[in-house]
Amino acid sequence: MFHAFPSAPGSGVVGVPVGVVLDACFVLAFNKQGELRFQKNRVDDSDPDALLVPGTYHFVVVQPGGEADENYSLCESFSAWTPPVSIPARWKGGEADYAPPLPNISDVSAAVKADDKICIMTGARTAFQSSHLVPKAERAW
Repeated sequence: MFHAFPSAPGSGVVGVPVGVVLDACFVLAFNKQGELRFQKNRVDDSDPDALLVPGTYHFVVVQPGGEADENYSLCESFSAWTPPVSIPARWKGGEADYAPPLPNISDVSAAVKADDKICIMTGARTAFQSSHLVPKAERAW
């Protein structure tokens, strides 16, 4: 489940970027490419920053010949997942000309909390805390 949030404060436009959802589904499907479907129609994923409107979507793995496979294994644990051999281009980000000094983790956490003002996972406005995309238990990974 993904929570849909406004694209900008007061904009009235809510959603989750299609690229975020596809990346999460890619990981959950053990690095298998696929597509999202909404009411049995393929979702346009040509713009990974486009927002998915709130609703129920289904991820379908697409075989090399283009055939849909709705019966695929799910990765149920972060420790069971391994990164793909070929990293998707949007995961790489931009190239820096230099490596800036690493910031203090508590400074980064405080800055993120001040910027977000709410928990981006639950929408809670009080008592929210920082989280890790990679679980602390998998630090060695």
